[in-house]
Amino acid sequence: MGRTVHNNLTDLKVKRVSCPSEIKSIDLRDGDGLILRVSGSGSKNWRYEYRNGNEKKVLPFGAYPNISLKQARDLCQEARNLRKNGIDPVEHARQALLIAEQEQLQRAAKLDEERAEPLFEKLAEEYLLTLEGSASHYNVKCALYKDAVPRWKNRKAKSITRRECVILLDEVKARAPVQANRLYSFLQTLFKVGIRRGLVDNNPMADVAKPAPKADQRDNSGKALSYDEIRLLFKNLGSNPFDDVIRLMLWTGARPKEILGMKWRQIQDDIWTLGAGEHKAGHRCARVISRPLIKPAVEIIKKYSGCHEELVFPGRKRVAMNTSSLNQFITRKRNHYNIEGFTAHHIRHTMSTKMREIGIRPDLVERILGHIVDVGVIGVYSSYNWLPEMRVELEKWMQWIDDLIEKK
Repeated sequence: MGRTVHNNLTDLKVKRVSCPSEIKSIDLRDGDGLILRVSGSGSKNWRYEYRNGNEKKVLPFGAYPNISLKQARDLCQEARNLRKNGIDPVEHARQALLIAEQEQLQRAAKLDEERAEPLFEKLAEEYLLTLEGSASHYNVKCALYKDAVPRWKNRKAKSITRRECVILLDEVKARAPVQANRLYSFLQTLFKVGIRRGLVDNNPMADVAKPAPKADQRDNSGKALSYDEIRLLFKNLGSNPFDDVIRLMLWTGARPKEILGMKWRQIQDDIWTLGAGEHKAGHRCARVISRPLIKPAVEIIKKYSGCHEELVFPGRKRVAMNTSSLNQFITRKRNHYNIEGFTAHHIRHTMSTKMREIGIRPDLVERILGHIVDVGVIGVYSSYNWLPEMRVELEKWMQWIDDLIEKK
């Protein structure tokens, strides 16, 4: 049988107390009905004992040390406050437990319903999971969560109609035609992925026309810089990291996003290697892209040695800088460069055009720009990286730039 010890408790006493082996349990009373029951097995449990009329009642609080002495006293005070207001603590706890169980059953039922008929946001999440690690993941997520997810977030995915898709695309088209075309493509793929993964049975985007077909008809003929503009650009490049990003684009042919996300682990001596998920074509094939780093490129990269353990160009928050920040920087300095309408992508257009003009083989130009040239059977069997040939041509390009700058 058990026995009761009347004593105000302390943290040390609660920690050290044990029940003698010849006794089933002991109760240590802290006062005002709070009791710590210590059993022969070593367990310690808090409880509140009180009388409701002639009936003795017990309200368990939980085990020590999960519930500390202070927490037990607070719970005991809450129970006493309930009694002062005419509420039976045990009945109150029983009702709270019933409500919690009902809410849990409702959540489970809702989850089962969502599994059977998922919401649009769930469909978007699963689509993005299939793009994890790809170069397109960020753009797709931004497009969906800007326009589609806010509108259909709590809608069952299968309830979305073709007409609703058309209306959404028309609204985006009125604001941004190119973005409407991108969203059109993303929604097409999203519903196809949903069908493959068993989330929806049909594609409401089937047979929907592209909202702004003329918006994709771009004239890139004027994007290659002239000789005078190339001189102006080099003359006005400063010491800002974004200026160095532009220089690296000229010396490597890489995309802005690839350079902004450049990591030290990707660089081995004078070779820069991007994994399958680290370049634009990486989501379509498992190939890596290796680029030779000629002398001026190596010198730029060395400037940032020790700035960050992972990134060559860390941003303010020690994460990779993004293309939006680069574009904003170029917009601010556009007048300084004195090149009308200049953007980062003018660099790659310029290299593609001028390299051909000075006699560099077109296939090597494409490899320098990071395009996948070996496709089909050749792409399957050939793993040659063309690094020596690309290095020769990049050094030829460097010499041509140097000669151009020296010309008056």
